[in-house]
Amino acid sequence: MKHLEKEGLCFFCNENYLQVGASPAERVTSWGYVKKNDYPYEGAVHQYLIVPHQHITNLDHLPLETLANLWLEIERLNRRLEVPGGSIFLRFGDPRYTGGTFGHLHFQFIVGGPKPDDWKPEDSIPMTLGYKVKK
Repeated sequence: MKHLEKEGLCFFCNENYLQVGASPAERVTSWGYVKKNDYPYEGAVHQYLIVPHQHITNLDHLPLETLANLWLEIERLNRRLEVPGGSIFLRFGDPRYTGGTFGHLHFQFIVGGPKPDDWKPEDSIPMTLGYKVKK
């Protein structure tokens, strides 16, 4: 991935992810693609990326039609996997603030296992969604 960055290429654009040996997209449409995350969070049963083809970094550049298609794909994935529950989050903007690696806007679709009766916080799937401000 570092060589893509050096060349000024986005991992998520134009199937650049294939250049670094990442898995191919499972579904490609006119607006974007869906693929399994090659680097899933520890404990995730399912983790998918839903990514627009267009290099969009911030929400104010996201066309409503693309957002609608992204959401329809999330619904499609949910139906296909028949999951009883999960989490969806959107990464966008400067990765120094988001906990992500790339600024290219994308959804993460994550499903863990059922929470046991003796659940403790450390049993949760660890993920970075941003960073604390140090005082």
